[in-house]
Amino acid sequence: MTEFTMDRLRENLESLKMKNTLEILDNYLERAVAENTIVEVLDHIFSEEAKSKWKRAYEKQIQMSGFPIKKTLEDFDFSFQPSIDKRRIDELATMRFLENGENVVFLGPLGVGKTHLASALGLVAARHRFSTYYINCHQLIEQLKKAHLKNRLPDKLKVLTEYRMLIIDEIGYPRRKSLFPAHCQAVRENVCRFHFKQDLLSVE
Repeated sequence: MTEFTMDRLRENLESLKMKNTLEILDNYLERAVAENTIVEVLDHIFSEEAKSKWKRAYEKQIQMSGFPIKKTLEDFDFSFQPSIDKRRIDELATMRFLENGENVVFLGPLGVGKTHLASALGLVAARHRFSTYYINCHQLIEQLKKAHLKNRLPDKLKVLTEYRMLIIDEIGYPRRKSLFPAHCQAVRENVCRFHFKQDLLSVE
C-alpha cells in the first residue's frame, strides 16, 4: 500500500467523520493485513467505528436529556424499598411499554426512590436509542405557561411529544399556587391528549 493511498484513505475517513477508524487505522493495519483476510480487516474496522458512533450518540443523548442524577437500575437498593416489585421494574426496563404507547406513573412520598427509578429507566431508554427527556413539573408548567402567553403552546407541545420517553418528575409537589392559573387547565388538557394507556406503579 503506497503512502499516497494511505493519505487518501485518511482524508476520506476524516471527510466521513470516522474518527475512531482514523485513530486505530495505522496500528491495526500493520498487524492485521498479515494475519487476516481483507474482509476480516474491514469487519473489525467498521465494527469498531459503529461502536464508537453509538457511544458518542449515547453520551450526547444523556447530556441533552436533563437527568438530575445518572444512576442506573443496578445502583438502586431494592432491599431499602422491599415494597417495590423488582420484576415489574425489570419488565419496564425492556421498554415494551414505550413500544405499546403506555405511560408509567410512580406513586409515593418523598425520598423513596421515584426519581432514581425514573432516571434509571431513562438511561435504559437512551441506551435503546429512544429519545428521552427529563423535566420536573415546576419547570414544565413554567415553560408551558410562557409558551401559552406567547401563543406558541402548540409548538411547545409538539416538541415535547416528539420524545419517545418524557419523564415528568415531582408532579405532586407544586411550589406556588400561582403556577396554576386558570389558563393552565387548557395546557393540562392538551398534554393529556397525547396520553395512551396508563400503568400505575406504586412506590411506597
